[in-house]
Amino acid sequence: MRHRFLGWAALLCALVFAACGPSTAQTGGTTTQATPTLRPAGTISTTISPLGLNDDYEIAADDTAVWVHDGLAGTLLRIDPKTTAIVATIRVGDGRGGVALGLGAVWVVSSRAGLISRVDPQTNTVVATIPIEAEEEPLENIAVSANAIWLTDFIHSTLIRIDPQTKQVVAKLPNNPGVGWVSFGAGSVWACNHHSDTQGLMRLDPITNQVQAQINPAGDKGFCGGVVAQAQAVWTISFLNDQPESLRVERIDPATNKVSATIPMPGILPGHLAADAQGVWTFDPGGTLYRIDPTTNRLVGTLALPGVPQGVGVGAGSVWVATNNGMVRITPAA
Repeated sequence: MRHRFLGWAALLCALVFAACGPSTAQTGGTTTQATPTLRPAGTISTTISPLGLNDDYEIAADDTAVWVHDGLAGTLLRIDPKTTAIVATIRVGDGRGGVALGLGAVWVVSSRAGLISRVDPQTNTVVATIPIEAEEEPLENIAVSANAIWLTDFIHSTLIRIDPQTKQVVAKLPNNPGVGWVSFGAGSVWACNHHSDTQGLMRLDPITNQVQAQINPAGDKGFCGGVVAQAQAVWTISFLNDQPESLRVERIDPATNKVSATIPMPGILPGHLAADAQGVWTFDPGGTLYRIDPTTNRLVGTLALPGVPQGVGVGAGSVWVATNNGMVRITPAA
């Protein structure tokens, strides 16, 4: 089974057939049931013209720019959040992969080309590339810590550390089964190991590369399928074996390394997560955006999207969703 970058069909098959035997263990933390009547998660304020033919976009955003990686086209798009106009189209290597902000740059993974591009946001140009030996396009997601770039190699179950100054791989951390998502927050690197049903989430010291904790956000029933780390909370997606309808978002407390809340979700989630102070955002391929309130740990809103969603990000006080009909800007509900 390949990672989500092979498209929705592979994901749905993975959810249906990922079985590791029956289990009755329960996930730690508090389970919060979905609110029976959900209010709108927000309103669509702007729709930007179609981005191109793709089934998966990666988005990174802040108050100054929204960056959208179109791996099939081999381009990185820059959107000005003040005007919602595409102000730059930057050529990067071919192949899908993550995009991350940090160390004064935009970092883009190009799986087919086997490289990482460093983009200067002041000039909108590629100022450096880092080649990564790769087979079968295994490179996936990327995160940036204070002194390192972290890259997941899904096929080879390896987390890769890169020195941004020397542009060299300085460490490879193997035996992380199906590592496909990585995030930096709360002073640590968090890697989601999709194929592990006992230690799905790894917490890593970004200085020493030492494992600080092994956490199983899905109990022993399923798999970790996405991670976003913040200062006060780490959010993951998980699902039960043979039960694709039972996906949930879970909150991990970085102070205790324990699951503190479990939020059942009504749809099938592709692994895309975005989070800010206003909410945790994800979507299902049927075209629904979901909003979780991080203060109550409840699913509080939904929004029907004008197309098939293919990526989500938050920045400049808005939620940005790439769909097959274009980029949508959403103003969160009060």
